[in-house]
Amino acid sequence: MSETAMRDAERRGAPDAPPIMPVLPEGVGLSLDEVRALIEQRNHVRIEADDPILVALTIANAHLTAVERLHQLHRKALTELMSRETATHTESVAKNVAALSEKLSGVTVENIGHVVTQFQSALASFRTTLLICTGLALFSALLMLGAAWWRA
Repeated sequence: MSETAMRDAERRGAPDAPPIMPVLPEGVGLSLDEVRALIEQRNHVRIEADDPILVALTIANAHLTAVERLHQLHRKALTELMSRETATHTESVAKNVAALSEKLSGVTVENIGHVVTQFQSALASFRTTLLICTGLALFSALLMLGAAWWRA
């Protein structure tokens, strides 16, 4: 019988013994077993599965879950904002080009039309690049948050 099992059996027999804590649920961060192994490896201290200190891990994992939900909301809002602003800008450019096309001669209009088409293509590419950069910035912010939490 393991040492933990023997202590649990002793506690159950004691009349005023505190109730035995069930294994805590795991969240998005490190699992309870990973934290116990890490503490044992780095600090040479063995943490039992029912140790109350593991409640802090559960709280931290709940916080990480809430932060992840918040980041998803921010990501969605930022994507909508960037899409709306880019669409508005593209429409404005298209209107200005249409107005300019009416005023200029046929040859110049064709040349400008070609330039505008290239510009719209570059603008679409810029929008895609901007969304990718926004995603990368958000991802690196999450990595830094995770690294800060890991070191804490």
